[in-house]
Amino acid sequence: MSQNPSTTSQIDRRPVICITDSESRADCGHYITHFCLYIRLFIEAGADVVALCPYPEAVRTELNAYGFSAEEFLFIGHINPHPGIRQPTRRGFRKLYRGAGLIRRWKRLATEIRNARKASDLRIDHVFLADLPSFSLFYKPSAARWIDLVFRTPWSAWSYDSSIYRHAGGVFEDPVLERIRPGYIHSKYFHAIFHIDEHLSLEMNQLFSPKVPFRYVPDIADHALPDRDPKLIREIKQAARQRKIIVLPGVQSRRKGLYIALQLAEKRPDLFFVFAGPLDPQDHPAGGLESIRTLIETPLENCFFHMHRLELEADLNAIISASDVVFAVYPGHLNSSGILIKSAFLKKPAIIADDAPLMKEYAEKYQIGFPVSSNNLSACSDAIDRAIASKNASPKYARLQHDFSEDRLKEVLHDFVSTIRQSSLASK
Repeated sequence: MSQNPSTTSQIDRRPVICITDSESRADCGHYITHFCLYIRLFIEAGADVVALCPYPEAVRTELNAYGFSAEEFLFIGHINPHPGIRQPTRRGFRKLYRGAGLIRRWKRLATEIRNARKASDLRIDHVFLADLPSFSLFYKPSAARWIDLVFRTPWSAWSYDSSIYRHAGGVFEDPVLERIRPGYIHSKYFHAIFHIDEHLSLEMNQLFSPKVPFRYVPDIADHALPDRDPKLIREIKQAARQRKIIVLPGVQSRRKGLYIALQLAEKRPDLFFVFAGPLDPQDHPAGGLESIRTLIETPLENCFFHMHRLELEADLNAIISASDVVFAVYPGHLNSSGILIKSAFLKKPAIIADDAPLMKEYAEKYQIGFPVSSNNLSACSDAIDRAIASKNASPKYARLQHDFSEDRLKEVLHDFVSTIRQSSLASK
């Protein structure tokens, strides 16, 4: 990107949005897909984008894979992942450490923005945080003064975390919600929060409106298929030998149902289980990681392991498309799930945990999943049989495809970019 704002008329100048993500890992989840989606839609809405993340090459690969070429409007830079803060053992020091962590986090971000300004030769109008931590919703109002001391660029944030609103049995009642006093709303530079939980956004707007605009944005999942089946698909089908294929796509970990699926594989040799995604090195019971690695080396006859991130999202979609049932049993998962949305677009039934409230809400509303108790292997096995028998026959696929369409997200982001453009002109 070589455009210099000083040589461009103020009226024609495209607003510059800096989108940052310092929390996520390139090998886990669908963070890269979301990050690239927002980059593309911001540019299509008429903004130039400075993208800062720990995985710039992965972002370039993802954008190139879908033929998105807009280098004249895009600068991609590297930042290190946020190191996190060790909690002290003595309770009396915890508030002090949290306060220090708050200042350190925002001061570090301000430094990264300054460096990006120099490297891109652009004046950044707005910062879009793609990694707002949920605990920041509990900052006291005084936090805004500290934030404003070290960070003086208008900013908004995107969040997927529903844990402040939902628990395994449903949603929190008002007394719990009223504990939330997001101190950052008092920052003179704060603009809006974009959240993928529609009910949470509505509740927050009722609690804090008009001071805190919570804007709902649908959880968009990339469901494009490759032009031809990858070699991996042929290997899976050959190994399955006509058995029904049950796929566990995405990050492989305890919280994503890995050990439940492995127990089912032992119990159901008549089914073929595919584990497709990177192995999370941290989320395992004692001795679990070693046993998983041993199992990968000497797998069960009815298991197929590809414990690496697929370079292209379309290849993961192809595996889901080739399967009969998607296994998405995430015990106690409180947030949305890109895998569930992706599976629905590809018209594949999913097995989900009945204590994953938002996923269960989607499954029941659109008839796209079968909730089960994750502690009951027999129930999980029966649910797989029911999913196979359903033949992907949900009558509400069309409604889901509308509600989670990219066009709905475009509307919100186009309005957002328009507001930034007006604000940047007004500030001249």
